[in-house]
Amino acid sequence: MDDLRELYTDTLMSFYLATDRKGELTGAQELEGKNLSCGDRIKLFLQVENGKIKDARFTGYGCVISQSSATIMCRMLLDKDLNEAEKLLDSFIEFMQGKDVPEEVLGDAIYFEGVRKFPSRVKCATLAWHTAKELIQKLKGDVKNGD
Repeated sequence: MDDLRELYTDTLMSFYLATDRKGELTGAQELEGKNLSCGDRIKLFLQVENGKIKDARFTGYGCVISQSSATIMCRMLLDKDLNEAEKLLDSFIEFMQGKDVPEEVLGDAIYFEGVRKFPSRVKCATLAWHTAKELIQKLKGDVKNGD
């Protein structure tokens, strides 16, 4: 039970309670992500200008892990071009799958290292990241197709 408590550190709780990345973005690209196994939901909003993410926000509900992870991800995506953002998303997803990723790449996402011990919680931590990857792939496809 002590290991489970480790998941809810003060640091993750502070990201969970943070409001700077929460809320809708009018006119932004959006996509909803769901974790059917536990009920977590997010709607991700990305405002992209000239191929760069100018703003990233989310709405939704769920556990401390999913919501704090979404906050960290949205902060990390700011000012990244779509290719950089996709690489960052892939790196975090690989990290959560147990692969070695340099700490400097992960930034604050390193706080989810303890979550890797709990496979059922990895889905919570990666929900926003998978949603962002899907949205960015869609946006890159739209760009390639001239939309």
